[in-house]
Amino acid sequence: MTFEKPVCFLKNNQKLFGILHLPKQRGKFPAIVFCHGFMGHKLGARHGGRLFVKAGRTLAQEGFAVLRFDFRGSGDSDGEFEDMTTSGEINDLKAALKFLETLNQIDKKRIGVVGLSLGGTVAICTAAEDRRIGAVASWSGVAFLEDVFRVKIIGEENYHRLMKNGFYDIIRDGQPVGYRVSKEFFIDLKNHNPIEAVAKISPRPVLIVHGTKDVVVPPENAEALYRSAGNPKELRWIEGADHVFMERDKTAEVIAVTTKWFKEVFF
Repeated sequence: MTFEKPVCFLKNNQKLFGILHLPKQRGKFPAIVFCHGFMGHKLGARHGGRLFVKAGRTLAQEGFAVLRFDFRGSGDSDGEFEDMTTSGEINDLKAALKFLETLNQIDKKRIGVVGLSLGGTVAICTAAEDRRIGAVASWSGVAFLEDVFRVKIIGEENYHRLMKNGFYDIIRDGQPVGYRVSKEFFIDLKNHNPIEAVAKISPRPVLIVHGTKDVVVPPENAEALYRSAGNPKELRWIEGADHVFMERDKTAEVIAVTTKWFKEVFF
């Protein structure tokens, strides 16, 4: 058994909500922060799977504290999704690190970050400039931001409409999904280069995990991040996995790979 409780912390007077997992024993624990992706939340991906819940509980059983939280504009946190930018999410992650530093149970010298999809990019870009992060695991992380978001997620025609109108209401399978993305999100994307950022993390370790059947963020994104990263670094392919490791065996594999890696890094 492990201990879980809801937590809340502030960024720019807005509340960010999360779940804190703690091991059952007493002491100071290494901590792992989970960063969700575009349209995701602290459970994991938008369309289910509860990947972060399962990962958080597994890591807590292995002696880690885990914080999985909602970026502003997502999940339970304050703010509007249409105000979301990558820079804003980097600032939210820094606020999460600051919150962890206030907790007596946390070993401040052993803090890692896991990011899924855009969350992987946020984790990498934050670690490049914040030495509080001692290790980074990127799951399905985005290296080529404009290609993924402009071409694959929004679509070229919708992108031009967005840049003209200032916003775009995202549609999936012909239906709106309740998320509006702004022109400012794409303007801000140009301020971030994950391939350059990942090179700045060394000598802190980096783990790149990617599904071979990811059609949202193609595997060449993982290859580019791995090539640019300094040592120590590791690239792990999850054979046959989609973008969010939805199948049960793929979920179990990505969690097992990442848990083993963090244990080797922090214990």
